[in-house]
Amino acid sequence: MCRNLVVVGRSGRQLYTIDDDKIHCETSKPKNHNVNVKIVKHAADNRLGMICDALMTTTTMMIVSLQVQIKARKQHDNLRNQLYAVSFGSDPYSPPDLAEIEFHGDRGYFSENSFLAILLLCGCMLSCTCPKGNWLWCFIGKSLPEGDKRVLFKEQGMMLYEVREKKFTSGSQELTMAVGVFRTGTDKVVIGASSATIISTLTLRSCLQLNKSCLQFRPERGTGMTNPCICI
Repeated sequence: MCRNLVVVGRSGRQLYTIDDDKIHCETSKPKNHNVNVKIVKHAADNRLGMICDALMTTTTMMIVSLQVQIKARKQHDNLRNQLYAVSFGSDPYSPPDLAEIEFHGDRGYFSENSFLAILLLCGCMLSCTCPKGNWLWCFIGKSLPEGDKRVLFKEQGMMLYEVREKKFTSGSQELTMAVGVFRTGTDKVVIGASSATIISTLTLRSCLQLNKSCLQFRPERGTGMTNPCICI
């Protein structure tokens, strides 16, 4: 019913967000073997429960579909089923045409497997955070592993943002994204990617390269903040 109200009949560019919600349930480990859904212990309140993936419109938060994660099924397979079979199509193995649709989400949904096996095939756009992986143009850590020829991006140091172009290809399909790595200045690193804003992002990169400079922001005195710098 939600799909008929929110998706069917719409045209033009559409924005959707996917996130997980925790559903608490009174259960015990012996009883978990009798159900086919994934039961996990939630760290925040130390209670058992299920994980429900919610797909909704980004602006109005209208629900498109809800899906409980299945036991022993990988996260990218859950995502494929929700997008292909539940929300926009009828077959989990037949990618629908999502060329006008942009997805937003966090690193729990958008990994290398999701890019190659799901999103690349349906032609959608996306803006998301991502997990670390060998697909990334840099290695995040203290030193490069032996034989790794990528750029070293250390977690410690001043606030810094670097962005590069990344392409995923499969046959005639291609997904091009601007992949940025942001160091917060507090020994943490956040990875973000976008195929929707790649033109503006890489145009900024080209302008800064031509000027051979970087953007610097100087905070007010006494704030205790580290001077951030954007190098592209």
